Amino acid sequence: MESAVALYDSEMSLQAIGEELGLNPIKVRKLLITADVYESKAAKKVQATFQELLIEARKY
Repeated sequence: MESAVALYDSEMSLQAIGEELGLNPIKVRKLLITADVYESKAAKKVQATFQELLIEARKY
């Protein structure tokens, strides 16, 4: 994940990052969303859902 974030911070496209790391651009986007560095309406929804799941998981 750190490599994807570093490449994204250097303003590489998702496609270019995917090619560099041998990943699908969709997977790159998901990694960046999880790392909380990629922003869009969908990314915000995913991050909120992820946080809710973490809160629920901590209950057990």
